[in-house]
Amino acid sequence: MNKKIIRFSYSSLVFAVIMIILIGSLCVNKSMRISYYRVIFPIVNGFFLAYILDPFVVFFERKFNMKRNMSVFIAVFIVTLIVILLGTLVVHNVINSIINFLETLPHSSNLTTGMITDRIINKIGINRIDDLDKNTIAIIRNSINKGISSIKYVPKSFGNFQGTIFGICKKIISCLLGVYILLDKKLLIARAKRMLYAFTSNERADYIVYIINKGNDIFSNFVVGKVIDSAIIGLICFVILIMVKCPYALLISLVVGTTNVLPFVGPIIGGVVAVIITLIASPKMTLVVGLIIALLQQFDGAILGPKILGDKIGVGAFWIIVAITLSGAVGGVVGMFFGVPMVVLIKNLVEEHVNRRLKRKKMTLLELENLNE
Repeated sequence: MNKKIIRFSYSSLVFAVIMIILIGSLCVNKSMRISYYRVIFPIVNGFFLAYILDPFVVFFERKFNMKRNMSVFIAVFIVTLIVILLGTLVVHNVINSIINFLETLPHSSNLTTGMITDRIINKIGINRIDDLDKNTIAIIRNSINKGISSIKYVPKSFGNFQGTIFGICKKIISCLLGVYILLDKKLLIARAKRMLYAFTSNERADYIVYIINKGNDIFSNFVVGKVIDSAIIGLICFVILIMVKCPYALLISLVVGTTNVLPFVGPIIGGVVAVIITLIASPKMTLVVGLIIALLQQFDGAILGPKILGDKIGVGAFWIIVAITLSGAVGGVVGMFFGVPMVVLIKNLVEEHVNRRLKRKKMTLLELENLNE
């Protein structure tokens, strides 16, 4: 039996459990899905927390020859400390920026409305009020004001940001299930392998383990690479915006960096939101901020992204949009992110299967090239 194929890592087991739970949500209707999420969410949190902490635990075990219990304790302590520091340094400043932005929103939007209204009126050749009837001018101004005033309501969605952050932190911290999963790592792996090989043939069990391991590798590489890439883009954006003295530089950079995690559509969403924030806060900086974000996206797509991610995505824009649409309908923003590596896994497995079938047919290289034309 091929030992390389039947290798069943702990991360692969956790990955398989998370995927089974998420896919299970597809089999229920909307009303049942809400109840399903409420019941299953703590379990998903526990496995996901264990998935994140396991590399730290393994590092301490191998590097310092620590026992499992001590490694788990140190890993949990370090990750908790990092979350607290980020919450203190970053989240606090971001929340203050959002509050200040919402407080100055009415005044800023009125200035923006007046500026755009005057420019539009001048653009169509109405330089003097006497040129048109006062009622006509009033109609024009009211129409423009109504259109622009709708922008005021866009940033209100940020009002729940603080509650969301603290809610997530509480759920993660309260998810003690993850710690017990880490402590019982060997037992969980042994039982999972026994059940798999007990109810399926050895050949099929080997292939299932191979798929799980491959999915775990794709998922972990994609997540780590994308998070690092997005963090760098957000940091560069923050430094440049500070240099050009853009208001709400931290808030805009956080939006750009966070949305950049989603392939293809993320940078577009982040750019639009950043431009809207700048348009309301400081209309004169809108063009500058838009240009900076556009250049950053080009840099990320052409240089930074390929350097960090390599060919880890390997699918076209069409399939990325399909993956984001379908997975987003099931799991929201989190599903949109997880859907991309899932499509990559399916694509790789299909290609491997196709190549095996073509190899069985003993097709020549010339015949294969003709099929690709």
